[in-house]
Amino acid sequence: MQLSFGVRQTQLTMTSRIALFRAISASLVVSVGCAHATASVGDSAPNKTYPFTASSLGGKYLLKGAFNDNVTIRGDSIIVAVPMALLANQMRTAPAHSPLFRDVAVQVYVAIPDGNSWRVAAQSAQVSVAPLGMNADTTMSVAPLRLAIPQPHTPLGRAWLAFQLSAHHLPGSPLYRDEKTALHTYVCSGQYLLAAPGDSTLVSRHMSDSPLTC
Repeated sequence: MQLSFGVRQTQLTMTSRIALFRAISASLVVSVGCAHATASVGDSAPNKTYPFTASSLGGKYLLKGAFNDNVTIRGDSIIVAVPMALLANQMRTAPAHSPLFRDVAVQVYVAIPDGNSWRVAAQSAQVSVAPLGMNADTTMSVAPLRLAIPQPHTPLGRAWLAFQLSAHHLPGSPLYRDEKTALHTYVCSGQYLLAAPGDSTLVSRHMSDSPLTC
């Protein structure tokens, strides 16, 4: 009986050890899984939103614009939101307000310094804003605009937004050349992309020799 008891006691002890080992193993798997999930959530930086203003309405360009609201920096993209934009031109025609442009479109760039000029680090798709055209000596509003830019592989500390306005002259308008020649003008923000609200630091750029003049 003592031998039988001893064998039975040994069997119970081994069974308990196996059960305990399995319980500990399962606990470790759960713990590692939770730690991995926590690390994954922590690694994704939160979205950050910054205000911006860009306007060329006071300039002498043929096609001018004004854009402002917020830009949101995400992990994989930059979202530019404009509740309402203004497009304008000052060309006078006879008769007044004659059809001037067709296929008016907007595109936004992440611009970075490049010597005495600037270059494009990333860009959104082009968005048609006035496919039916725009008359001369006219101001029009466009709403809303949401432009997505892929996250560029470059630091954003000294970057800014540059909007490209493009259009084609209509046959018969004063500057018409051919169907393929497009007009491009640019509207740059005055502050850096990551400027905090109230930051009056202006973008330092000298673009007199650049074809991408703002």
